[in-house]
Amino acid sequence: MNIKDYLKISSKAVITSAANEALSDKNLLDQLFEISITNEQPFAWRGAWTLATAAKIEKVKLQCYLRKILKSITSIEQNTQLAQLLKTLSFLDLKQEFENLGELINLCFNLIEDPTIKAAARVYAMEILFQISKFEPELKGELGSFLENMYPLFEEPSTKAKTRNTIKKLNSRKLRKSD
Repeated sequence: MNIKDYLKISSKAVITSAANEALSDKNLLDQLFEISITNEQPFAWRGAWTLATAAKIEKVKLQCYLRKILKSITSIEQNTQLAQLLKTLSFLDLKQEFENLGELINLCFNLIEDPTIKAAARVYAMEILFQISKFEPELKGELGSFLENMYPLFEEPSTKAKTRNTIKKLNSRKLRKSD
């Protein structure tokens, strides 16, 4: 079966079913990944949503796509698709990506700072940076300062809430480390 057959309908039930099917069939999973990084809408954003759903269910099977997602993410034109690919990355083990970690960090900072990027993509970019700060502690201070400076510029309630929560988590981790 072709992955596009699953992506004709946009519903959570269909997307979850497609994710489970793809996880049980490597060929289907490869098709899903390939459609997820194209700009062929609406299949691409639905594919990215399905990929994120699959990563939440069984992230180990999607780890092999991490570098390819990183390489393709800058060419994504649609905000919803971008947010779902970032969500997928947020589920994966980013420790394994040391050679491109700086590139990912810069990308996330740039996405958060870009006023044309929608709230969901910014929120997932913050989550990725927070996850990286857990194993790259020198990022904590920079991330905290950056978010404090960006906070007044955010208009969306979800972005403001994620910013506040991330700053709180960063500060609580600093306090625990200094005890």
